[in-house]
Amino acid sequence: MTIASALLFTRFAVIGLETVAAVSAVAGGIGLVARNAIGMPGDWLAATPFSSWLVPGVLLLLVVAVPMGVAAVAELRRSRRRCRCSRVCCRSSGSSRSGW
Repeated sequence: MTIASALLFTRFAVIGLETVAAVSAVAGGIGLVARNAIGMPGDWLAATPFSSWLVPGVLLLLVVAVPMGVAAVAELRRSRRRCRCSRVCCRSSGSSRSGW
C-alpha cells in the first residue's frame, strides 16, 4: 500500500465514522424527542434533572449529531480547515458522550 492510498483509505474511514456517528445520533435524538419512540425506560431519568426524554434528545442532536455532521461535511469538501474542524468536533462530541 502506497502512502497516497493509505491517506485516501484513512480519509474515507474518518468520513465513514463521522457519518455513522452523526446519523445514529440523529436517529436517537429524533427517537427521544418524538415522545420516546425508541422505548427508553423512564426509570433511567430518576437520577437526572430531566422529567422526560425531550431535553436529552435535543442535547444528543445538538452536541453529537451536529458536530459530527459538520466534521464529515468539512472532510468531504476538503475544506482547508478540515483537520482542525474534525479534531475539534470529534473531541467535543466524544467528551460530551463520555461525560454523559
